[in-house]
Amino acid sequence: MENAKEFMNSTLEENMETQLKNDGKEVLKARFIELANKREEIISQLKEINLNLEPVLLGLGEGLMLQSSEGLVYKIQKPKGQYVVYKEFEYVRTKRADEKKGSLSKKEAQDNGFVL
Repeated sequence: MENAKEFMNSTLEENMETQLKNDGKEVLKARFIELANKREEIISQLKEINLNLEPVLLGLGEGLMLQSSEGLVYKIQKPKGQYVVYKEFEYVRTKRADEKKGSLSKKEAQDNGFVL
């Protein structure tokens, strides 16, 4: 009888541990989606800013220097290159309704059990 109680207690503890791990994953999943949406919104805003900035830079011309009211000095110049940051992980996603293509294929998502 004592062994049965020990077994039940150990099983209960294991189930609680598993549930905590699963809940933790759900919290991480929700946080990921929140951050991914925020990131895409910021990238979209940055693209719009860059589109508006390009003609302004062309209008000012290469070599012009100016200072902001905060004391920052800016110089208009041709880019020297791009700094690339490689990360250990990245994410890809399926396309939105208004996009031509996503970075994750619809087929791969469907093959993994997602309904699109």
